[in-house]
Amino acid sequence: MSTHTLAGLVDVLTIKRTELVGVASAIVQAVFSSPERGPDDPMPTGGSDESEPAEWWQAYGLTSRPPMGSQALVGRFGATIAAFASRAKDAIAVFGKMAVGDVALYTIAGNVLRLNADRSVSLLVPCDNGKQTIVQVHPKDSAVRILTAGGLTFEMSDKNGIAMNAGAKDVTIAGKNIQFIGTAMNCNVVTNKLNATAGAPLVSGPITKPNPGILI
Repeated sequence: MSTHTLAGLVDVLTIKRTELVGVASAIVQAVFSSPERGPDDPMPTGGSDESEPAEWWQAYGLTSRPPMGSQALVGRFGATIAAFASRAKDAIAVFGKMAVGDVALYTIAGNVLRLNADRSVSLLVPCDNGKQTIVQVHPKDSAVRILTAGGLTFEMSDKNGIAMNAGAKDVTIAGKNIQFIGTAMNCNVVTNKLNATAGAPLVSGPITKPNPGILI
C-alpha cells in the first residue's frame, strides 16, 4: 500500500472527549475536534466543530480513556471510523525516565508501572507531599522493596532478609498469637515495657527445666 493511500486512510486528530457507550458501557467512543478541510473534501463536517464519533480499538488486556487534548490516529474505512493509537502530551515526562527496552503503563496523574529491561518491575505513585511511593521487585537479589513518600522503608530479600525502618513512626504488630522463632533476639531500646498475664512471674536468663507458665 502506497504512502499516498495511507495518508488518505489515517488522520491525526485531537480528542475533544471520550464516552462509554453500549449496553454494558463497555465500548470507549472518542469524539474529535474537526480539522479544517478543503472544499473538495468528500467528508463534510456539516458545520459542527466535532467529528463523527469513532470507536476506540485497543489491544487485548489493555483499556484506557485518553484525556482531552490527546492526539490520536484515526482510520477511515468507508463509513467506519476507528481510533487505534494515542499520545498525551501531559504525560510526556514518563518517556524521559525510561531506558532502552523498558515498557510502561502510565497516566497523566503520574502513576507509572514500569516493566524494565533489566527484569525489574517498578510501581511509582505520586503523593500529596510532592514525592513518590515506590514499590520495586528486583531479580538481582530476589528483593521486594517499598519506600513511602514519607521515608518509611521495607525490604524483603535473599541478601538482607526482612528489614523495616519506620523512622519516628510507631510499629504495631497485632494478632491472636504472635510468635518469634529464632536462635536469638536482640532488643536495643531506651524503654522496654512488657505487659503479660502469665500464670507465673517473668524471669530473665536461662532456666533448667521448661515451665509453660514462665516467660523468658
